Amino acid sequence: MKKRTIFLIIALLIFGIFYKLHWTSGGNFIFNMDNARDMVDVREMVVLDKLRLIGPTSGVEGFFNGPGWYYLLAIPFILSKGNPYGAVVLMIVLWAIGGFFLMKLLSRYGVWVVLLGGVVWISSNYVMLATLYSYNPNPVVLLAPLFIYLLEKYINTNSLLYGVEAWILGGLFFNFEMAFGIFIPAIFFAAIIISGKKHLFYGRYFWVGFTFFVILLLPQILFELRHDFFMTKSVMNYLNKGVSSGSSILSRFDTAKNTYLGALSGTMMNWEFLSRLTVIAWILIILKFFRDRKFGKDTLLIIVMLFLIIPPLFHILLPIKVMSWHLGGTMAAAIIFIAALLGRLGNLGSLGKLISIVLSVVVVAYAVNNLEIHKNMFGKKVSLDASVFMNEISAVDYVYREAQGKNFRVYVYLPSVIDYPYQYLFWWYGQKEYGFFPKDYAYLPDKPEYIRDKEKLGGGKSPEDSGLTFLIKQPDTIGQRHLWENSFSHLPLLNSVSVGPLIIETRQQIP
Repeated sequence: MKKRTIFLIIALLIFGIFYKLHWTSGGNFIFNMDNARDMVDVREMVVLDKLRLIGPTSGVEGFFNGPGWYYLLAIPFILSKGNPYGAVVLMIVLWAIGGFFLMKLLSRYGVWVVLLGGVVWISSNYVMLATLYSYNPNPVVLLAPLFIYLLEKYINTNSLLYGVEAWILGGLFFNFEMAFGIFIPAIFFAAIIISGKKHLFYGRYFWVGFTFFVILLLPQILFELRHDFFMTKSVMNYLNKGVSSGSSILSRFDTAKNTYLGALSGTMMNWEFLSRLTVIAWILIILKFFRDRKFGKDTLLIIVMLFLIIPPLFHILLPIKVMSWHLGGTMAAAIIFIAALLGRLGNLGSLGKLISIVLSVVVVAYAVNNLEIHKNMFGKKVSLDASVFMNEISAVDYVYREAQGKNFRVYVYLPSVIDYPYQYLFWWYGQKEYGFFPKDYAYLPDKPEYIRDKEKLGGGKSPEDSGLTFLIKQPDTIGQRHLWENSFSHLPLLNSVSVGPLIIETRQQIP
């Protein structure tokens, strides 16, 4: 790469990192049921020395992703001493790694295309969301450019190093989000075949790399063997239900189309023009492929198109429910696709170059405007989202201060029922800042154990009981909160305040 290209890439990455760190600073990041559950599980793994064979639950009941996500989360957990923001910083680091390789891939088309791809990578709402909270599918979208880079290098050079690295990253994708990772072998095989490099199948490098891929699946395989193929049966049951529901390919096509277009809109900064341009170009290139039976010698285009074709195809053919977070790899490829398309357009004579530059300038200007730099960098951070970390911490601070150093009970209403965010925060923040856990903290009193080995986590000091019970209530988005409140109606109400979007009641415990 030329020096000015390297300088541009570094400048864009530095700005993007600073922008995202500033955005999420002060607790302005999401800490909801999903990522709090992950932190609870990682806490069990690190603090209680319990290794994991499976990871987070998937969208299929009884089916789990691999444990790779938990082992990755253990790194910021240890380094930050349990601070949830450490996991968010990790997402930003992964964003920077993916962004570097995205722009490195695009550098072949010129500095304008690097600028275009880099600014969209910073401004994309879909990608931005992946850096606002830690969630197991997020590394797929953030590191997809790295996988594409490694796979292209392997196909073009037959390098053992690139091949092994690509297969390892593919195996990690399978661990992080199986709904996308399952397509990695198909993309790998198809890219080699379409690029005319079938001889790679006969070399040992390919199979050495594939072996590493399989090794990363061993924890789940071992779990299956120990539990009588529990997850396999769950998947078969799920697919059978999908088939028996009678949904046609046309209805699945319509559902998948809406999900993909929604995710693509977020990826392209909710700009309808750019989303439509991406879809039209995608269709035209597919038609060209069926006409010419080839993509030419552009290995990058082959891989990117496979990212854009294989997942949607299987999501239409298989009776499965497609969610936007399953599409991370495809959305990252869409950014590379549209930027590379404008780069290739610039090679089609003077008119093509003019159109390419004009479109690039327009897209960059739109992307910069989408960042709302003045508002997001200099405005006051206020969020009415009850699952934003700073609001949750404010609630925890309030109940401790209201108890005036004495012990208390606290119960939390969340529409998702299980109070994972507060289970974690009272353990980590409560003990760190105030030296003790509440006497009881749960979503309701006297419920069966839903946090394993809670008593082994330690509790700090044991102050005298204040006789107070606090109720932390999120907004009633599902109309069920009154049923939860009935459990405490017998306790005299002492006070009720609003802390951001949360309502906190102080009640007197009856002896």
